[in-house]
Amino acid sequence: MDTRVVSTIRNTLDKPDTKAVLTEPGTRHGRLTVSGRNALGNVVLRCDCGETIRLSSGQVMSGKHYQCESCDKWDRKTPAHRLVGTQAYKSLASRGYGARDRCLNASHQSYPSYGGRDIRFNFDDIEHYIQYMAPAVMTCGTDGQVDRIDNEGNYEPGNLRIISAKHNGRNRRSTILIDGVPLGEVCEKFGFNPTDDLSIYRRISERVRYRIGSGGLVDVAFLEETIKSARITPVTAVSKPRAKRQPVVVCGRTLRDILDEVGFGGNKAVYNSTRMRISYHLNQGVTGISVEMVRSWAVNYANTRGLQPGAPVSGDS
Repeated sequence: MDTRVVSTIRNTLDKPDTKAVLTEPGTRHGRLTVSGRNALGNVVLRCDCGETIRLSSGQVMSGKHYQCESCDKWDRKTPAHRLVGTQAYKSLASRGYGARDRCLNASHQSYPSYGGRDIRFNFDDIEHYIQYMAPAVMTCGTDGQVDRIDNEGNYEPGNLRIISAKHNGRNRRSTILIDGVPLGEVCEKFGFNPTDDLSIYRRISERVRYRIGSGGLVDVAFLEETIKSARITPVTAVSKPRAKRQPVVVCGRTLRDILDEVGFGGNKAVYNSTRMRISYHLNQGVTGISVEMVRSWAVNYANTRGLQPGAPVSGDS
C-alpha cells in the first residue's frame, strides 16, 4: 500500500525561545519553581518543600523532573512508613518478618513452638502488621518488645501489645504463676528483684516448681522462707576431687618397672599405648597377661614409631 506524507509536526523544544520560556524564573514544573541559573549555567529550581536542586536545560525540558529527590523518597514510602518514621518502621518490619517465619516457615528453629502449636500470623501482609502496631510504637517507643497477650493465641489484631523485656519474659509458657501472678513479681513484692542475682532466683524457681509438682501448698509463709533461705545461703561451687590414677600392675609388677627393663620407662607415648592395650584386653575378658606380652607390646609400638630406648618424652605418666 502506498503512503503519502500529509503534514509534518516539527519539534519546537530545541528552539531557543522554547528553552527560554521553560527556564524562565517563576516557571512551574510540578512542585518545582525556576529560580534562575547558577554560574555554571544550570537551572536552579526550588521545590515546594524548600529544597533547592540544579538541573541542565535538557533535563528541565524533558519534563521528567517535577519534584526534588527528598519528595521522591517520601512519595515512595508507604503510609505506615510515613507515620512512624524509618527507624521504627524497620524495627517493626523486622519483628513482623520474624513472627511470620516462626508461624509459617517449617524450617525455622522456633517453628515447633509457634507454627507447630498452631499459632498463626493473621495479618494480610507485613504492611498491615506495621499499620496495626504503629500507634503502640508511637506511644511506647521502639525499646519494648512485641508480646502476645494470650500466650496460646495468634499474632492478630487484639492480641498484640508492646511491653518491656522484663514483662515479656514473664509471659511465657514456662513462667511459674502464683495465683495468676508471675513468680518474678511475687519475689519483687517480698523485696527481691530477680535481675539482681539470677542464680538466687533460679534456686527459688526450682524449689517452688518442685513444691507445685509434688502437690504442696505454695503460701506466703513458704515463699518468705524460700526467698530468705535462697538469699542467705551462699552459692558454692562443688567440684569433685580428681581421682588419682592407680598404677597398672601385671603379675605383681608395675607397668613402669616393666618398661624400665626395655629402656622405655620414661617414654610417655610407649607407656600410654601399652597401658591402653592392657586395658583393652582386660575389658575383653582376656586373662593371663604376662610380663613378656607387655614387653613385646611396648617394643613393637616403639619400633613402629621409630623410638629408641632411653629417649624419654616429657610429660607425666
